[in-house]
Amino acid sequence: PLGQLHMIHSSKNPYLELKQVILGCVSLSPLSLKAHFSLNGQVSLPIGSTQFQFKPYELTCLSSIKRENMVYCLLQFHISVKPNKWLVMSFSAVPISNVTLWAKETNLVEYNDTAVLMCSVSNGSSLSFEWLDGNSTVTAGGQVLLSNGNATLTILNVTHHYQGPFRCKVSNGISHEISAPVHLNISYGPSNTTMMITPMKDTYKTGSKITLSCSAESSPPAMIKWIVDGVYLNQSGPQLQLENVTQGNSGHYTCVLHNTVTHITGYLFPTFIGPAMLHEPFTLQCEVAGSADTILWWMNGQPISADNATVFGMNNKTLTLNSVQPSDNGHYKCQAFNSVSNMTSSPYTVNVICKLYGPEMPTITGPTAVKTGDNVTFSCYASSNPPSHYKWYFNGSLVSNMSEYITPHLPKETVRKYICMAFNNVTGQNSSAYIMLTVVEGNSYNLTCNVTGPADHVYWMKNGELLHENNRTVFSMDNKTVSFIPLNHYDTGDYQCMAVNAVGNMTSPLHMLLVNFGPETPIIQGPDFAETGGYAVFNCSAMSVPPSHFSWWYNGSMVANTSVFKAGPLSLNMTGEYTCMAYNNVTGKNSTNSAMLTVIGMKI
Repeated sequence: PLGQLHMIHSSKNPYLELKQVILGCVSLSPLSLKAHFSLNGQVSLPIGSTQFQFKPYELTCLSSIKRENMVYCLLQFHISVKPNKWLVMSFSAVPISNVTLWAKETNLVEYNDTAVLMCSVSNGSSLSFEWLDGNSTVTAGGQVLLSNGNATLTILNVTHHYQGPFRCKVSNGISHEISAPVHLNISYGPSNTTMMITPMKDTYKTGSKITLSCSAESSPPAMIKWIVDGVYLNQSGPQLQLENVTQGNSGHYTCVLHNTVTHITGYLFPTFIGPAMLHEPFTLQCEVAGSADTILWWMNGQPISADNATVFGMNNKTLTLNSVQPSDNGHYKCQAFNSVSNMTSSPYTVNVICKLYGPEMPTITGPTAVKTGDNVTFSCYASSNPPSHYKWYFNGSLVSNMSEYITPHLPKETVRKYICMAFNNVTGQNSSAYIMLTVVEGNSYNLTCNVTGPADHVYWMKNGELLHENNRTVFSMDNKTVSFIPLNHYDTGDYQCMAVNAVGNMTSPLHMLLVNFGPETPIIQGPDFAETGGYAVFNCSAMSVPPSHFSWWYNGSMVANTSVFKAGPLSLNMTGEYTCMAYNNVTGKNSTNSAMLTVIGMKI
């Protein structure tokens, strides 16, 4: 029978500094062997396994004996067959001591150098290596390589984020030890340079105090010198202060930042440009020393893109506003990039010098659809110098003389036109705009986009397509809320909102909006005439979510509770009106429709 004669054998016993052990079980019985291994009562393999493979340093000793410089680990294996058999095995390993970590070079230059760290032990066998950067485990991937049995860590084109402290942890199942930390000194920069001028103006009065400041991310700290009209000043440091300025202080100032280790030098230029005149062209120029692969422009922290009014030239080194508008007021910066670093200019403030103008076409903000009984708030703004006065009109009558107008409670189901007129009492000009408001019956429903952090724009999508505003779909709260006024079953779908700013964009998970509605008026299919003795079959359907329940009525009595009704055998007195009722048990509504059946005598 099974198990009366079997053997447990191993590749070697005891094991001396082995990296892998294979334990096998064979049966001398003609029947198949189904074995079950367990180790120290914990590790097991499924029934049917006949071989157990393990690495000694992955195991926990049942007991251990130390002899000279060796530690013998006792393991007990149990194989479950009939009868049970035990095998006691041992392996030995040298305890780990004196773990040493050293770096091929600790003073490195960002992007130029490769960091190589090596880990070794004075004593130990069956070694397993683990690398730590601070409290985090270092894994291979990208620019990080592990080699020599993980005893060597290599970081290609090292960046200053890999400063450490690095440690090496070595273990072999019976002992472990962690090395002393090693720090890398990585030189980098200058990068992310900025230049500030306080106060920032186009021109200065004599006697003014002006401070120019330069800063950059750099290690070691960048040496900063100042140049005026191409001549180095006998002054260094991050600030240049000009006291009691005169016309002699006018000139072209340059801040020079130099890292003596990386040998990277950056130049920053404050730019003084003439005034921006309304409706006239205006050009800003980004002065870059050295090569620049990419130049970006920013206004008030937002990226600028080219359009009909904004043109880039000279590989983006110039920004031209074809016709300056009041909306062009703001703080402008340019940012230059190459493969080594990037630099950002100091901000330049554009103040549009405005002649008397306006008002331009007013902009009205407010909803375009509301439900009966609501109040609505409209706001009107028109660009104008000096600022405009405002008036609101409805049906030819003045209803407000403020830029904001709050309507009274709105009557049932009307379409109303509200007019805003902006008036400049200096130019003597006025300009008007209007908004149409639809007042509807029904309940509204709102979806809100919860955004963490600043968002320049919020967009809504339905079923993967951009959602647009209409008489029933209204955006508010800077597009963070979309309202359906009233809500109907056409609004069913998958909705998402997407928030966008200068850094990137994020899209919300899908929100499934299921609108329960109906039933709408049932549709009945069936004959108008039928012969005596025959049958008339009527089919009733109605649009409804969830699907409706149906019942059929004749002469005030229910004759069926299904959508299909079969009347017959027919007699002359069954002529009459048959009514189908559809009922939605979620909305609580019902709807009916009737069909007239005329029963005629059978032709002979």
